[in-house]
Amino acid sequence: MCNNAPMPRRSRQAASAAVSPVRILLLVLAVAFAVEAAIMLAISAPGPYSARALLLSFLDAVVLIAILLPVLWFVLARPLQRLVRERGELLASLLRAQEEERARLARDLHDELGQQQTAVLLALRSVTEADSLDTARRRAEEARRIAADALEAARRLARGLAPGVLADLGLGPAIDRLCEDLAASGRIQITRDLRIPQTGLSREVQIAAYRIVQEALANALRHADATRIRVRALPEEGGLLVEVSDDGRGLPEDAQLPGPAPGLGLRGMRERVVLLDGSFRAASGPGPGTTISAWLPGAALNESNQHPDRG
Repeated sequence: MCNNAPMPRRSRQAASAAVSPVRILLLVLAVAFAVEAAIMLAISAPGPYSARALLLSFLDAVVLIAILLPVLWFVLARPLQRLVRERGELLASLLRAQEEERARLARDLHDELGQQQTAVLLALRSVTEADSLDTARRRAEEARRIAADALEAARRLARGLAPGVLADLGLGPAIDRLCEDLAASGRIQITRDLRIPQTGLSREVQIAAYRIVQEALANALRHADATRIRVRALPEEGGLLVEVSDDGRGLPEDAQLPGPAPGLGLRGMRERVVLLDGSFRAASGPGPGTTISAWLPGAALNESNQHPDRG
């Protein structure tokens, strides 16, 4: 039987302590101390052990630990501490984003689908109250149009959560559909240069590429106030290069520095790429605009299998 109860706080603390960088550092130092003391004892006292030999071996091991401690702290413990802290912050951000996404879906269902369904009910009621056949037909056609809009809104929500076109037709058509849906609002112009192989990309790479484009487009619309976006996806160096450029306000300077990206969107994209052993870059300037670039490893990328360009 599956147990979905949350982990107790004491258990979480114990699990965190088990992977503590300080604990790892102390373990390494203890092993180094024991090995060095054993080696020096074996070298200095080939015969029966004496108190002097034991003391010298102990002092030699202490000196070695004193030398290794600052080196291991800066080389091992501090990077591990930073990694554990970043992963913890990312996990907390992902949990917050999950709750925000649920709240957004609830709003979309209530504000968009709920209102449209209410409009359909009112339109159908007006059909039954029509005083002539022509009026009933006109009102029924209006109800049909509202129901079709509600169905399309439901499909948009479903595509945002789990793009079926990605599994059915592949990465190229999925990105195409994503761009068309966003461009349909008329607020933004999106051009595409998609030369994606029909075969040779793993499902993990396709999902990562799709989510990177999706998040980069959402950032350009929500935060950058962009009016023009260019999306590129093409084979490069045995992998797939995904690039999204816009003419918006650009990124803050700290988001362009090497290392973890400050925002959840950028951190999520970077994390996807790193997990696949790829490379990620987010940069702005010197003029306006932002470019998000991700290289994802792939196999059997062949120019003859590319998806045709669509702009």
